[in-house]
Amino acid sequence: MEDGDRSSAASRRPRWSIVAAVAAVLAAHFALANGAAWNKCGTFDESSHIANGYSCWVSGDYRMYPVAILQHRWITLPLLFRGYHEPPLDAELWTRSDNWEYGRQLLYRLGNDSQEILHLARMMTSLWSVVLGGLVFVWARQLFGTASGFVALLLYAFNPNVLAHASSATIDLPAALAFTAALWTLWRTLERLTPGRLAASCVVWGLALTSKFSALLLVPMALLLLAVRWLDGRPWPYAYFGRSGEIDRRMRMLPRFAFLTAAHACAVWLTIWAMFGFRFEMYVDRVVPIDAARYPQITFDGAAAECLKPRADRPNDPQHARRFIVGTLRFFRDYRLFPEAYLYCFLNTLQTVSGFSAYLDGRHCNTGFASFFPLCTLYKTPGATFVLALLALAHHVVRRRRQMAAGESPLRLLAAGMYAVAPLWVLILVYSWSAITGNINIGIRHILPVFPAAFILIGVAGRWLTDAWEVGRKPTRRGRDHGPTHDVGRSTFSGAIARWTVVGCLAWQVVAVVNAYPNYLAYFNLIAGGPKNGYKHLVDSSLDWGQELPALKKWLDTNVSGQSPKPRVYFSYFGSTPPDVFGIDAVLLPGFWDRQQLDPKIQAPFEPELSPGLYCISATMLQSVYNQAAGGPWLTTHEQAYQQVLRNIVALYSAPPADRQRLIDQHGMQTWLGQFYVFEHLRLARLCNYLRRREPIAHINYGILIFNVSQADLDSALRGPPASTSEPPKTPGGETRY
Repeated sequence: MEDGDRSSAASRRPRWSIVAAVAAVLAAHFALANGAAWNKCGTFDESSHIANGYSCWVSGDYRMYPVAILQHRWITLPLLFRGYHEPPLDAELWTRSDNWEYGRQLLYRLGNDSQEILHLARMMTSLWSVVLGGLVFVWARQLFGTASGFVALLLYAFNPNVLAHASSATIDLPAALAFTAALWTLWRTLERLTPGRLAASCVVWGLALTSKFSALLLVPMALLLLAVRWLDGRPWPYAYFGRSGEIDRRMRMLPRFAFLTAAHACAVWLTIWAMFGFRFEMYVDRVVPIDAARYPQITFDGAAAECLKPRADRPNDPQHARRFIVGTLRFFRDYRLFPEAYLYCFLNTLQTVSGFSAYLDGRHCNTGFASFFPLCTLYKTPGATFVLALLALAHHVVRRRRQMAAGESPLRLLAAGMYAVAPLWVLILVYSWSAITGNINIGIRHILPVFPAAFILIGVAGRWLTDAWEVGRKPTRRGRDHGPTHDVGRSTFSGAIARWTVVGCLAWQVVAVVNAYPNYLAYFNLIAGGPKNGYKHLVDSSLDWGQELPALKKWLDTNVSGQSPKPRVYFSYFGSTPPDVFGIDAVLLPGFWDRQQLDPKIQAPFEPELSPGLYCISATMLQSVYNQAAGGPWLTTHEQAYQQVLRNIVALYSAPPADRQRLIDQHGMQTWLGQFYVFEHLRLARLCNYLRRREPIAHINYGILIFNVSQADLDSALRGPPASTSEPPKTPGGETRY
């Protein structure tokens, strides 16, 4: 599978020209990513990730959930030199370990330049992406040659999903780098054992296992690679301490495998401790103590108890596995084998992987869709990538048929080819299996680690550009190819078509990405109907991550501010950035966060009646994914609850003042506040059920949809028969799926 024909014209090009070309592509990637995010506000998760890292640096306290401490420290490193105001160490948010509130204060409430903070943090992620792009080129070039390296690099650098997360202060792109780099360095060590390769692999593995807890999947991947290496049985060259040679027997490999395992385990263990300052305690004395009585879940024991609670909405949750994991973590904590904060974060992650509410093609579920990630890939991958994948497969088939016609053994060719790319297939298959069988279906970002490996494999399509005249190659013992066994002396017509198709696809990919600028997160291909129809297929971090407040403000200034009379504007927002930061003058409808959480200064009295006007609805809220009272489709149970609470509200507001006060005294103000809260959410869900059957008058970068709603529309949506009702689907066991 590797390109050993180093005598080709492409291989004789000066090394500096290759380096310059790679640097140019990566520079364009860096510029496109950061330019696209320049006028975007913070995405839903960014404020919490920045809070996690910055609070660790300035306080030494780890209670703010540093789940990916390497990335959290990395993205906030440049912030330490800017002198930003920070929440005081005696603030009430510390008592409840509220990283969301810490992030909101740091970015929006203390006079700091929030956009500058975001730009600096995002730039640090982009640097990781540049490193990953370089690694994609190097690995593909080692396997298939320089042309294939450039094909893989271009697919990576100009992929909209990669660009969307390469400029995000989150942890998904660094996780992709961690998986790719860890398997590449380990495989190089298994190809030739030297102190340099071993040290590099240990360092990378240590950093990888502190990048994200999903990196624990590297452990079974490594075991599979050891098994592949052992079963293949080819000699294992080594060079250390002045000795060199080959290990040519399988049984002699086993002690070296054990040594490699121990070395990597020690490196990971030391790196974890180093990231937490070689300190066991999660809290420090100079920060206000936590309020464990009110918030027991922010202690290790409280988080462990939460993990072991059975959840009615997760009937198939494997409780026996949870008990084993929690017991193991308790053992680690009791004997101080790992930092307390690391174990606490593991417990919180264990709760998270139970799943979120998910949306796919009009369906809702909180236990995951097996088809979610395959369809995400189908909808959000540029068409050029699919064509190049077919060309790569065609090259493989044609090449192997020619080699078999030249007398090569099919089984030997298959073994040699699969061995060379074993780490890539192990990464793709293991990670994809974990994602597809898991319960977290909120964005394509959760399979981002698969992308680099896929691009490297697709890079073989670049061989059409360099060996159209080749008929067959004879593989050596190490899987490398020598020059062609014979030459037909001319290019075939099909080879010429393939070459120009590769060139055309690369141009198509670049043009598609440039046309999608700057809305890479909202990219959808023609299969999905383009970005305007994206909200009908996917929401959340696949489309709408709360990043479009500046664009909404610009649209309102252009289309609303000059009108007389000025229409009333309502806004249901899925995001963590306070809308008033950008001067958005709108009545806030229920969103993911309570209005007072977004901004405590908001005075939001309950409105018993909605008025005609412009309704700006985030795509995620339009699909009612996270509605607190009526998540998912509008069900008959939602309709019954809505009619009951509507009668209560009407009875209260239509009663004379004396009777109204009597009703309040009879049931208590807190009861009525609860009724108002439920009613607002049910009313929004019923309204969205109506609006989903209409086309919006505007798409704000495809993430926020604007509807012009008249009084007749409100009467139909809120008082007439519901637009549709559904019954909750059942699992095979009979349980409701949401």
